[in-house]
Amino acid sequence: MSVGFALIVGLVIVGGLALLVPTETLVTANASTPAGRALMRRFISRSRRFRLVGGLIGIGISLVITATRSDASGSITIGLLPALAGAVAGSIVAEAFRTRPVRGPRTASLGIRQDVDYSDPTADVREGIIAVIATGIALAAVAQGTWGAVGLFVVILSAGVLRRWAQHRVALRGRPALDPDLARADDQVRRMAVRNGLARPMVTLMALLASTQAALLGAGYEEASMPGQVAGLLSLALAVVGVVWWWTNRNFGSPSINRGRKTSMALLAAAVVGVVVVTLLARFLP
Repeated sequence: MSVGFALIVGLVIVGGLALLVPTETLVTANASTPAGRALMRRFISRSRRFRLVGGLIGIGISLVITATRSDASGSITIGLLPALAGAVAGSIVAEAFRTRPVRGPRTASLGIRQDVDYSDPTADVREGIIAVIATGIALAAVAQGTWGAVGLFVVILSAGVLRRWAQHRVALRGRPALDPDLARADDQVRRMAVRNGLARPMVTLMALLASTQAALLGAGYEEASMPGQVAGLLSLALAVVGVVWWWTNRNFGSPSINRGRKTSMALLAAAVVGVVVVTLLARFLP
């Protein structure tokens, strides 16, 4: 079994267990009124549906690539990126309707909303770290002439710009005049959409792109060279970081509410990651 295929199987198992977290429990934890719970239920159900569809599409792409690829170099990102990026992209697409202008007659709330009301400092810090790493990889890629890695750097920068535009549209999209309870629920939905539906998934995708960027850079060096090994390990580290960020965001940032399953899920996740790390270290280290 190839490394890429093993990663896909691990993500399917862990992701499938994560989907066992009941939607209603998350709804109750984030809304207190019937109208607010209905709004929250629609948001969570739609986001999970898009994540599942995106993940399945990505897994299919990963299986095709893994099965047809004869060269094993860079398999960590080739196997992982489509599968995980599909779920991340599904989360982002689920919020796309919030960026469209509202058509037809409508009432409008006069309350003032700002981007800062829904901002995500955690995603900002993560994005800054990825930007620094991706910039360093791009500079090394320019010196080496690996233009594919440079092109991915441009994609990463574009993803950061797209993230801020989408967050702005979600935060400031018009809404009708609502009673206070429903307005609070709407604010919470927007906050979760910005943070857990857009910002953190987008930064996770940027980490996976940077992982692929490092893999491309490493492939340009001789296999046994120190720079090539460093680039390979950096690619692995970024891929693992992407998995961890995806994992912590799977329940919209809330901890697992299946207390009886929490330990077994953590052990399973650790076992999957451990097998992958040991396998890849055996490849990268002499």
